[in-house]
Amino acid sequence: MTAIFPESRPDSGRSPLERLCHRTKARDEVMTPRVKKRLAARCSGGLWAWLLCMAAALPAGQALAAYDQLYLTAPDVSSCSAGRIQSEEGRRVLEVVNEIRRLHGLGEVGWDPQAEEATQQAALMLALNRRLSHTPSADWVCHSPAGVQGAATSNLHLSVAPSEFDPRPSTDMVVGFLTDVRNRHAGDVGHRRWLLDPFLKRVAFGRVGLVLDGGVQVDAAALSVVSPVAPQDGPTRGNIHADHLAWPSGNYPQKYFHPDAYLSFSAVVDPYDRAANMAVDYREAQVSLRRPDGRTLPVSQLRFDLQPVGLPNHLQFRAEGIEPDVEYEAVIQGVRVEGVARDYRYRFRITP
Repeated sequence: MTAIFPESRPDSGRSPLERLCHRTKARDEVMTPRVKKRLAARCSGGLWAWLLCMAAALPAGQALAAYDQLYLTAPDVSSCSAGRIQSEEGRRVLEVVNEIRRLHGLGEVGWDPQAEEATQQAALMLALNRRLSHTPSADWVCHSPAGVQGAATSNLHLSVAPSEFDPRPSTDMVVGFLTDVRNRHAGDVGHRRWLLDPFLKRVAFGRVGLVLDGGVQVDAAALSVVSPVAPQDGPTRGNIHADHLAWPSGNYPQKYFHPDAYLSFSAVVDPYDRAANMAVDYREAQVSLRRPDGRTLPVSQLRFDLQPVGLPNHLQFRAEGIEPDVEYEAVIQGVRVEGVARDYRYRFRITP
């Protein structure tokens, strides 16, 4: 854990109590009334407890110079202002999202300006609190209704390092959501499921990079993937024409694949009604993966669910030994769709 006040700082000549008072007073001067009111109930229990709580509650964050080109308006931690990213940054993220969706026969999504503030505020909250949560509690620093909404409706990313590092391209975060190999819930590919949701209409993206006390660098991002259907959308219809959705599928670029990732499959029952796609039973499903020479790859860790995460039926498995530029045939047998037994076949090749 990084010390709150490293001895190398200019206030190192002060006593511990003086350092706490000095730092806390500096933070108090830049706190907005809204933040002061929220922290008043949180920080109590005597002078030392109050000082320590206040010092830890509001990290003295600074927007990183390396992120300057990312922002149209840089974040301002003192006022809990999340800032705003450049429209070009959002465009790059949207392009990669749609390139990935096209690989799966999914329709393109549009940009959601109504979700921009929510995703940016969510990113600020994640960065300042150095925590990942889709349900941030009221005691989070810079807690806001917009941030709570963004956290609840977005794929979330957080990187924390003890020293400065070069920021990754925002598009790398989208690829991370797709492969989901670094999901903090091991074996969960929920980020991928939302990204490949046939019923997804629009997205927005927010990102905040800061240096906190002790030189700790944090990089947080939110990609909105859940949004209400707008009146102009007409009847809800998924943007897919095939009878299944698989990852990977077809000629699949290696940059969008990871050998440690779970492969996944969902049956498409009804492209007009999301809930109707729950009428799938994988309890007797069997999966095999074959090379062109007929040899099969070991398949393990078969899991399935009917959770309302993207398309609400999901089968996933691990396959060992997938090589680039080799075409594989996946065969999924024993699936029951609306009570009727069905088998599925599809091919994929990881292309360099």
